[in-house]
Amino acid sequence: MPHKTLEERQAYHRAYRERNKAKLAEQSREYREANADQLKVAKKLDYEKNSDAYKARAKASRERLKDVLKARRSTPEYREHVNAQRRAKYVPHPLVLLTEEEKRERKRQDHLNHKDARNENARAYYQANKHLWEGLWGKLPYWQQKFRRGLTKAYGKGAEVIDIPSIREFYRQVFTQEDAICDYCRGRFPIREIIVEHKNPYCLGGEHAVTNFAVSCNPCNLHKGTTPFEQWTSFATSRRIKESNLNGGKVWQ
Repeated sequence: MPHKTLEERQAYHRAYRERNKAKLAEQSREYREANADQLKVAKKLDYEKNSDAYKARAKASRERLKDVLKARRSTPEYREHVNAQRRAKYVPHPLVLLTEEEKRERKRQDHLNHKDARNENARAYYQANKHLWEGLWGKLPYWQQKFRRGLTKAYGKGAEVIDIPSIREFYRQVFTQEDAICDYCRGRFPIREIIVEHKNPYCLGGEHAVTNFAVSCNPCNLHKGTTPFEQWTSFATSRRIKESNLNGGKVWQ
């Protein structure tokens, strides 16, 4: 029997939905699952078409319910609900214990991976504060300047640096004097012409350590180059003997 008024039709539909609530919910779920992709595309297009209206409505809703939302978020039940969601998403990482060798290797790899960026940042910082660094560098004693230049070169070449306090003390003892004797030619030179040379050079695996240092003059340092220490000492010894014979048997002291 047709309904005579709109109110009767609306009441009939409400009663039908109440009687068949579970059946309608199951049909709605099946439809959403069967047409999930189409509904997702339609929802996205609808949001793009009416995004301003959706944003305005959401903003108005937040303003209208601001006090209610604030009161709800301040309850212990809400905080426990949020913490439970965070705990459900949290995936604990397994504890990995590294050996000292693995830690050094990881640190070395990190240094190599970020070497260019670190050098670029350091270069930009130095250029921006060049006047300050030049003023501070000029105030350092000569032996500290040589010590820092040696460390910078060693790190730049990738050499192994062993016992920095001993290296610092070696530089202090050598470059606080007025002159020094070359370990190769045994000549005495002003301290400004003296160089701390490496017996075994960096390219042959030599480290930046006191046991690998030699006090050298500029000519010997240039003449030695990258020659291994054993070959150079035998050559330098024969050279001294030859020159002593030319000088009447006098050997350099």
